[in-house]
Amino acid sequence: GEKGSAADKADLSRYAVDFQYGVSRVGLGHLSYGKHRHLMSNYGGRGINFATRLGARGDLAVAAMSATQIVGFENITGLGIPDHRLWGITYGHELLPGQGALRLEVSVLDGKRSPLSNFNQGSVTDAEESRGYGLRLLSTVIPGLRVDGGYSTSAFNNAIDPLLAGGQSLVPTQRRRKGAYYLDTSYALIKDYEFWDARKIKVTLNYRHERVVPRVGDERICMRSSSSVSSP
Repeated sequence: GEKGSAADKADLSRYAVDFQYGVSRVGLGHLSYGKHRHLMSNYGGRGINFATRLGARGDLAVAAMSATQIVGFENITGLGIPDHRLWGITYGHELLPGQGALRLEVSVLDGKRSPLSNFNQGSVTDAEESRGYGLRLLSTVIPGLRVDGGYSTSAFNNAIDPLLAGGQSLVPTQRRRKGAYYLDTSYALIKDYEFWDARKIKVTLNYRHERVVPRVGDERICMRSSSSVSSP
């Protein structure tokens, strides 16, 4: 590593601490956050999160995390660098009685990344910032039919980094906002149908449609190709 022989003989790789009180929970350490496919999906990193129930049908999740993977004791919370954080909030609401019958989720994500690499990764990086919003709808209202659809929009800005500019006059990039969406459906045509020798068969029809354009995605700022997918 960078410290060579001066590096500590023992270091902290990852840890996790959870506190539960009633319907509320607080987590500290290595966490996983995000359920939106294009905005942020199960991003793992060091930080703090909070989740709670709001009444009979609502729930809220909030997270603040480091923008890259880190180790060690110096940045124990993952939030020690102000311009190197991800902030996320998701509100979910059950529109109909019954868990998962018809659920709407609204997410907001704001991220900034300083020119720092992940632990044990050698790369040339630059400063980035982005803000995104997402909607997700899940439904099992119709028996046998499951629907999962979402839309997200994200604005990306690649700020000028003096170290990469090297004293040259660069043309600043334009902040642009892009959108993405997806729809997944599955319908059980035949479920546990018994036939010869008491054997059962199950037939499910699936349909998937998805469109992703460049620079839409999680605030870790990973480049995605423009794509449109439909499949029966």
